[in-house]
Amino acid sequence: MENLNPQQTNSYISPEDDKQNDFLPIVMKSLHVFAANWKWFLLSATVCVLLAYLYQAKQPRVYERSSTIAVKNNADNSNSRNASAAMVLNGINANGELKDEAFILESHRLIRKVAQNLNLDVDYTTDLGLRKYSLYKESPVKITFFKPFSQNLNFDIDIESDQSFRIHNLKTNGNLSDFDQTATFGKAMETPFGAILVEKNKSTFARYMKHTINVGRISKEQAAMRFTGCINAQVKDKSSNLIFVSCHDTNAKRADDILATLLEAYKNDIVENKNIQSMNADKFLTQRIMLIGNDLNSTENRMASFKQTNDVIDFDKNASIYLDQSNQANQQVMKLESEKNVGLFLRDYLRQQNDGNYEVIPSIGDIDNSGLESGISQYNELVMNYNRLSSNAGSASPVVRDALERLKSTHSVITKTVENYINTVNVKLRQANSVKNSITSSISSVPQKQKSASDIERQRKIKEDIYVYLLNKREEVALQLAVTEANVKIIETPYGYASPIYPKSGMILLIGLVIGLAIPAAIFWLIMQFDTKVRYRKEVEDGCSAPILGDIPLWKEDDENNKFIDRSHGGMNYNAVSEALRILRYNLNFMKKRSKVMMITSSTPGSGKSFVSRNLALILGISGKKVILVDGDIRKRTQSKIISGNDGLTTYLNDDTCNLDSLIKRDGVGKNVDFLPAGLTPLNPTELLMSPRLEELTDELKSRYDYVIYDTTPAISVADAGIINRVTELTLYVIRIGVEDKRFLAEIDKMYKTKKFCNLAIIINGSVRSKYGYGYGYGYGYGYGYGYGYGEERGKSHKHGGKSGSSKTAATAAPVRKPSVNNNRIDVNQLRDASKDDSKE
Repeated sequence: MENLNPQQTNSYISPEDDKQNDFLPIVMKSLHVFAANWKWFLLSATVCVLLAYLYQAKQPRVYERSSTIAVKNNADNSNSRNASAAMVLNGINANGELKDEAFILESHRLIRKVAQNLNLDVDYTTDLGLRKYSLYKESPVKITFFKPFSQNLNFDIDIESDQSFRIHNLKTNGNLSDFDQTATFGKAMETPFGAILVEKNKSTFARYMKHTINVGRISKEQAAMRFTGCINAQVKDKSSNLIFVSCHDTNAKRADDILATLLEAYKNDIVENKNIQSMNADKFLTQRIMLIGNDLNSTENRMASFKQTNDVIDFDKNASIYLDQSNQANQQVMKLESEKNVGLFLRDYLRQQNDGNYEVIPSIGDIDNSGLESGISQYNELVMNYNRLSSNAGSASPVVRDALERLKSTHSVITKTVENYINTVNVKLRQANSVKNSITSSISSVPQKQKSASDIERQRKIKEDIYVYLLNKREEVALQLAVTEANVKIIETPYGYASPIYPKSGMILLIGLVIGLAIPAAIFWLIMQFDTKVRYRKEVEDGCSAPILGDIPLWKEDDENNKFIDRSHGGMNYNAVSEALRILRYNLNFMKKRSKVMMITSSTPGSGKSFVSRNLALILGISGKKVILVDGDIRKRTQSKIISGNDGLTTYLNDDTCNLDSLIKRDGVGKNVDFLPAGLTPLNPTELLMSPRLEELTDELKSRYDYVIYDTTPAISVADAGIINRVTELTLYVIRIGVEDKRFLAEIDKMYKTKKFCNLAIIINGSVRSKYGYGYGYGYGYGYGYGYGYGEERGKSHKHGGKSGSSKTAATAAPVRKPSVNNNRIDVNQLRDASKDDSKE
């Protein structure tokens, strides 16, 4: 067996390569399982696709209708545009209002208006194939409900004739009622939910006359909630003022009407909001105008009262008058002062004159007294006359005396006149000073009065400006109330494709197909994950490093053929199992050191080791070799029960005098194949097998036969196989597909590495052949070479037509080629034609 364990080259395997090497076998294994069970995939896919078809056929068709509107900016002036541009440059969304408008378009409040306008609370449907079809504006009947009804209604209408109809299947909030009544079109009828009137729709009555019409009624609020989710409004672009509005519904016409009504309701809502704002603004402006008008009137009254109190009309003009009056008063005072001084001078001048010393009073101006001036003039004439007379006549002259008397009298009068004049001037002077003081006081109070007047005037001006502004704004509001245009423009009216957007039949069928393939894939994958049995050669290769000598296909025939492949006419027929055994025989002959004594064992009972040992002995005997099959399973005696024989191995081991030839069954298995039965079952089988006579027996058999084959007990459960192994040269370990537990592979690998069994090699039994080969392993070794179109003809050409195994095919003969060995595995692809001529071996 050294040739089956060539030295391997050490090389570094990266973790990525290791992961790939681990992943690829799993994928290949899964694909093989899937391919082997393709019928289940086909059945599952067919069923799921059919269910998907029925599902999409029952789904209502959903249509999409779209429209685009432009929302105008209320502020179109350059300042607003500059402000918007600045906001965009600073990262602020200038179109934030558009998102608000889009939200308003989706609002429940507007949808409720649409539901009210279109009477969406009542829905008419009929069955169209497997699905419900909405009869929006196509219903053959129209129902008028006279009373509000808070509960949900659903009932069927059958049109029995042109004049009558029948209402039945009445459900109130899902509860079925026994109401069933026939009535006449156009006449009101009483129902459990109030009086109704059913009328014919002449345009569609004939078309749906034979259909059952289902009528559903819900509240307006519920209708609004139902259709709210059907509306979608989105801002098309951040840099534009366009809003894209779409509606999904089971009826394309209804979707068009919903969109059109929604946009109209949106425009009316904008106008109503504007009117409400304008009316509120008008009300506010009117109130403010009244209030500001009252304040303005009060301020103007204060100004009038102030001017009236201060005798002022115009402060600038009054100031000029006050200045003129002040100048006049000063001049008057100065004049009176001058007159007073003149009067004082005249009085003093007159007092200085006495008897005989009278002088002419000098002429002094600024005397505002004509009597005084006349008296002074007369006095001066008397003085000059007296002086002239006295100088001519002397003082004793009567004329002079008379002139003097007259002069004295006039002097006295003049003196009194001057005194009176002075007194008069003093009175005038006091009056003039009083006037002057009054004017001076008035002039000094002008700035303060002017300040107070300016304050009042300022308040009046402010209130007057506010009053005028409010009047202007009220006029603007009045113009807005007169103009009822919304700042919305419909760019595109509702439009859409005639085909529905849902259900997507192709996608649903594809999903059904994927699910149909995924279900069996998942089931088989779970089976593989929880399956602890060995199913494929690759699992053996991965779990154990022992060499594999061959694969034997699964043999399913009657009991007789289950014992032997074929012993007719002294040979083995050409079938799948026989060809696999021929390859196994070739592998044994290929070894450099031929092993004459071999032991066949397994992990557990039922692995087919007895079947393999029996038929391996038969195939070796056919090649002309002398072979003896020893039933080493002295506990169950499987071979002995099949081939027969009582005395045998245990007899020889117990009796030192026993004759070996009397125990051997000549040609008991087949030509050139003798058989040594197990003998009677001993009480101490383990101790008996440890007898030295086992070595003697083996040596004796080796001298007589080309091959000695021990069929032993399972190696893991019973110790007998390990005891017999001491006399063998080769251990053939049978692993049966579907029977061997994967957990035993590690134990087998340990046996191989620790050399617990001599030259341990593996035979895989029970490989299941499919169109892709016998399992994952045998398909490479045998099925690939022999599975294509030969076995049937070869089997039919044989006169006796032996059984051909599970596939009923035979193998093609081919020239013998030297096999290669890789990783302790014999490449049986190169051995598929090794047994063309058995006689040459």
